[in-house]
Amino acid sequence: KKSKVRQLDPKTGEVIKSVDMDHKYFAEGMTYIPGEDKLIQITWKAKTGFIYNATTLETISSYSFTTTLDEGWGITFDPRDRTLIVSDGSEYLHFWDPDNPGVDKKPRVKVIRQNP
Repeated sequence: KKSKVRQLDPKTGEVIKSVDMDHKYFAEGMTYIPGEDKLIQITWKAKTGFIYNATTLETISSYSFTTTLDEGWGITFDPRDRTLIVSDGSEYLHFWDPDNPGVDKKPRVKVIRQNP
């Protein structure tokens, strides 16, 4: 089966627009970036992602990525700190800048110790 990018009518589920992906890609996850009219997509094993115009579904660009398992399983967007959060099925999450997807951010970690 082919992976597709589709735009659906939220009330009826009717397909408004549909774009077939190249058969070498298995699309796994996609997220929307509000205010930028962009969709960011990851593929399962091809280590390739795509950025689409959310209105036209035209491909804006593609990018390469690596994860702990070199797979893409899920992606979401956190608008609070404008970060893409990516899962590869491992116990690790990857944090990407939406302007440079595929490159891990280095999140700041704060350690709080309590003495018994």
